[in-house]
Amino acid sequence: MYRIGLFIIFFVSACHQPPVDLLKTISLNSKNLAVIHHYPLPKKPLKQKLFKDQQLQNLIHIALTDSPDITAVKIRVIRAEQIAQAAYATLWPVAGLTSNFGKRFFKAHGRLPQPLQSLAFEQLSQANINFNFNYELDFWGKNRENLASHLSEICASKMAKAHTKLILSSLIAIHYFALQNIELQINLARKVQSAQQEIQNIVLSRAQKGVLSDVPVKTALTQLEQSYLKLDALKLEKQQVQFKLAYLMGKNPLKTQIEIKPTKPSELRLSLPKILPANLLAQRPDILAARAKAQAAAHLVQVAKTAFYPNINLAAFISGQSFYFSQFFNVAIRTQGVNAALDLPIFDAGARQANLNKQYAEYELAVNQYNQTILHALHDVADNLAAFKTIEQKIKHQHRAVAATQANFNLLQARFTHGIIDYLPVLEVKETLFEQQAVLYGLENNKKQTYVALVTALGGRF
Repeated sequence: MYRIGLFIIFFVSACHQPPVDLLKTISLNSKNLAVIHHYPLPKKPLKQKLFKDQQLQNLIHIALTDSPDITAVKIRVIRAEQIAQAAYATLWPVAGLTSNFGKRFFKAHGRLPQPLQSLAFEQLSQANINFNFNYELDFWGKNRENLASHLSEICASKMAKAHTKLILSSLIAIHYFALQNIELQINLARKVQSAQQEIQNIVLSRAQKGVLSDVPVKTALTQLEQSYLKLDALKLEKQQVQFKLAYLMGKNPLKTQIEIKPTKPSELRLSLPKILPANLLAQRPDILAARAKAQAAAHLVQVAKTAFYPNINLAAFISGQSFYFSQFFNVAIRTQGVNAALDLPIFDAGARQANLNKQYAEYELAVNQYNQTILHALHDVADNLAAFKTIEQKIKHQHRAVAATQANFNLLQARFTHGIIDYLPVLEVKETLFEQQAVLYGLENNKKQTYVALVTALGGRF
């Protein structure tokens, strides 16, 4: 009997589930920062996605997996879910069990406690067990409204997570296209530099023969040196954009290599539908998050209202205590009771009303934030839509400029072939052609980046 009772006490005392460790984030250190990340070009092209670029999709996937920003929003979702779980627990009764068992040793001739003065032994076994029960009667819906508020917070945190993913994907795409454009600009800058080098050689040769003065020579030299400066600036910009991409992907920029395949304007066509319905904004995650926060604030207003009504709690307990462990399960030594507690607000100097007014203010702020988010979304769409249409017009004009320059180059090339003119005018027009192509590639890159920004403003994917 002694062993059975001891086993029951310790088993019941330890029946609650052990805590679950949710810590999974790994801190950055010298070891994982030293890992080299190389992202080569994929072998198979992608045909399903909008931009049909497998490398872009790979980089976005890595960013959505390894970026600390994504990890942070995931943890916020977990935190909101656990807070809601704690709020859900208030809808149910609470039961607990406390127990202890021990032995006390007394001196043979010492003073014993008053109930034991007539007993003659040197040790005493003692056991104590208490079972408690408590339940709050939620007549006015305080706990239910509190739970509803936390459920809305879960929705808001999930929408914030989706919004973070959308923004991160947009930034990856914008910098990826910028890197592609820089590669094209570097190739064209090298062609311009080669043409300017040829121009300088011709002008220098003519100056040495006394045909030209030093003015054209100095002008050609200045233009050549400027081309070197431009090329160096493009190389620096390329490195900075690569570093930015690595940072967005959650990698060490100094240990990350990203291969990019430049895409010429003729390889990709982007267009917008004639009508963009306003309800497209309904899928923007930040708008959904703002609405969920307003709903959470509305539920907290109802929670504050319940403070004006009585609160009733039920409590019960059963306990047993014995100095003789063999008599521990005797009904005669048990104690039990049931209590009902009533909390009736009478006077609090306006504390409850102040709390209610505070929750009303929080709700008003949440609603205004929701309205501001909608207006901000409309502003984003309007700006990017206007920019996209303007860039399309610029591209049309620039295509005409490139075509005219190309025709002029072909004409001068033909005249040079037939010996009508020398090669210097051909090189000058060739240099102009490369510069006009660089402007066209830059506009095409701006079009892709603006398209990404517009799709992001509409809450979509690409």
